[in-house]
Amino acid sequence: PLNTDHSANLARMWRQSGDIASDAPVRRQRFENSSKEYSVATSLSPNNSQLWNEWGSLYLYSLGDSKSAIEKLDRSIAIDKFFDQTYLLRGDYLMQQANQIEQQRQQIGRDLSTITDTQRVEALKADQQRLEAEYKTRLSEARIQFTQAISVNKNSGQAYNVLTYINQQLGDLNAAIQTAERQVAQFPQDWNAHKNLMLLYNEAKQVDKARAAGEIALRLAPAEQQASLQSFL
Repeated sequence: PLNTDHSANLARMWRQSGDIASDAPVRRQRFENSSKEYSVATSLSPNNSQLWNEWGSLYLYSLGDSKSAIEKLDRSIAIDKFFDQTYLLRGDYLMQQANQIEQQRQQIGRDLSTITDTQRVEALKADQQRLEAEYKTRLSEARIQFTQAISVNKNSGQAYNVLTYINQQLGDLNAAIQTAERQVAQFPQDWNAHKNLMLLYNEAKQVDKARAAGEIALRLAPAEQQASLQSFL
């Protein structure tokens, strides 16, 4: 009973069995059982950042409790500030918030196309502007987390991808290009990274650089991707 691995494995088992359950109450109960086992595991090994992250991700993705998720992830960072997974999870949480805000903003855009009342239109436009500001704020906060993930682990491919996307959404094309350039320098055999860099160069009207990046992507890409790359070139 004092072996952390047993409680941790039970927690993972309950979570996996919850993932495949079709009945909502059963899913919920299994996820709660998983949380109880993580509570035991972290009490036995309180300095294990991986366990705190697993527990936090359970709250974030399975139980839908972002407050508890962040509490667990904050505990993880307090233990180990050089564990990139924690920053990735915190960044993903902020990206989830940003996406929810953007969905609300887009819904307002659809509503505006059907409403003729002037006062209502002005109110909706104000809401739209507020949501756009909130969206950019969440993206900026997420950018900090993914930047930190790369600073502690230069091999964090996921962080480069999301950071490039964030910079694009914030309208900072130069920063997006710089991030993509760092990614291909770190992962020179990643055809998709070269393709993304090609698209960014093209957007920036740096055609020669776009062509060079595209030719590398074409050389590295799997056969089923080569036709579309060749067409773009």
